[in-house]
Amino acid sequence: MSSNESRLIADHQEVVRTLRLYDNITLVNTSGDPVDEYDIEYKLRGYITAANGKISISKNHRIKIKIPFGYPHFPPTIKPLSPVFHPEIDEKVVPIANYWEENRSLPNLILHIGNMICANTYNLKTPFNLKAAKFYEKHQENLPLDSLSRIEEKKKRDPREPLQLDFLRPLFVAIVLITLLGITIGGGFYFFEKWKIDQAEQQLLQAKTYIQQQEFRRARATAEEAMAQSDRFFVLRSSGTALVEKIDDFLKSKALSEGLQGKIQYGDVFLPAERVQKLEFVKDLIGEAEAYANEGELRKAVEAYENALEYAKEHALEADKEVILHDVSSLKLQLLVASSEEAHAAKKWDWAIEKHTALLDFIEEYRKYLQNFKKQEAKTKHLLLIDKIALYSQLATEAENRSDFATALEYHNALIDLIGKSSPKTDTTLHQTLIDSIQKSAVLTEKMHIERQRQWLLENFKDIFQAHYPTILASTLRNPQALFVKYDGENMVFDLSCLEKGSGSVVRLRLFYEYDPNTQQWRVYDGTIEERS
Repeated sequence: MSSNESRLIADHQEVVRTLRLYDNITLVNTSGDPVDEYDIEYKLRGYITAANGKISISKNHRIKIKIPFGYPHFPPTIKPLSPVFHPEIDEKVVPIANYWEENRSLPNLILHIGNMICANTYNLKTPFNLKAAKFYEKHQENLPLDSLSRIEEKKKRDPREPLQLDFLRPLFVAIVLITLLGITIGGGFYFFEKWKIDQAEQQLLQAKTYIQQQEFRRARATAEEAMAQSDRFFVLRSSGTALVEKIDDFLKSKALSEGLQGKIQYGDVFLPAERVQKLEFVKDLIGEAEAYANEGELRKAVEAYENALEYAKEHALEADKEVILHDVSSLKLQLLVASSEEAHAAKKWDWAIEKHTALLDFIEEYRKYLQNFKKQEAKTKHLLLIDKIALYSQLATEAENRSDFATALEYHNALIDLIGKSSPKTDTTLHQTLIDSIQKSAVLTEKMHIERQRQWLLENFKDIFQAHYPTILASTLRNPQALFVKYDGENMVFDLSCLEKGSGSVVRLRLFYEYDPNTQQWRVYDGTIEERS
């Protein structure tokens, strides 16, 4: 066994021995083998910060002591598990480095913290909590609020001084001797039985202390010793009977019977000690997450909650899992909302749509854990609609600029469908966007129809010119151009031209060609063409 392990074992034994002497300090829980973590509860009047921020007095305070690597050269770390309000206590840690340098005793440190809690000890010159220092300075006349209560050991009676006999007063001496003899005979039983009752009550008190320290076998053995001490009372029969009933109630108590089965009280129920340790551990993780959340460190809070959630799932702590899911869902929602609105403000439509969609998916999945989410859900759906409209409009414009009319038409049709499903009549801007897209869709449809015919002319220009100029060789025709000129009724008129490269010369050939959509036939246009200047 290493010297460090020996020190930890010795310290644990000393802590247990010391705390048996105080009825308002309880060793609630320990962990580690050897023990390197203590949960201590103080039943002392001390200031706390309530949930509403007000300062009040509480009689229950808890701390957690963790022994670090390098102990005792490095001091223990102490974390308040309840909101202690003290000039030298931070909400996350009790700084004790200076004290530890002067007194490296773990039991004394536990007593020192008790004195701090009840304001027997405080430093106003170099406080960690300035608000608490000002408060303590203002209320010094009320301090301390309490004190550590040591269980008094039965005081040994001082030996009586021997009687001083006055040989000049034999009659008085005789009377005194006769009186003492009467007291001895008549009161001897009383004092003996009173002593037995006191002894048994002390044993019962010690048994109750063992229960608090989770030493259940020792508690039963001590109570049984007290019961054995409490039989055959003659003078103090009623007191003895009452004491026997108290001891019997203790021996039959649920706390003892459950403890002997390896269970300890947790709230209103009794659970296996191992499970209580797990519940306490996940409670610590939740406390860490709550501390981050209170400081506005939402990402760190979510990470801590997720660690707690993973631990709760792994150890089947269903009640804690549900509590964690409520808390972490609320924080995640805040983060997703911030990210969604940031993307919208940046006008990065792809990113914004992705964030809005993720937020809505999250709300849908965790809606049973969220409160007052419907207003946010409606707002996000509206932002998603606006950003989709912005993205589709942008992509449609880009496609049209590169003459990709089919793609542009797809986006405008998507806009029409998207806005049409959102009741645009209640929103003037959306209604106008819908009208613009419908008009644009009609224009694009026409452009596509014209473009299809123009492409046909470009693909078949050689056949067309050869049909009208039989002497031309197809191999000499190049650089075709086809321009839409106008509508003549329903027919489309195009200006078709190309270059003929003969022997040493280049000639431009030109035809005005007409397409009849009803017959789907082409012919030379014989109408009037106004030449553009």
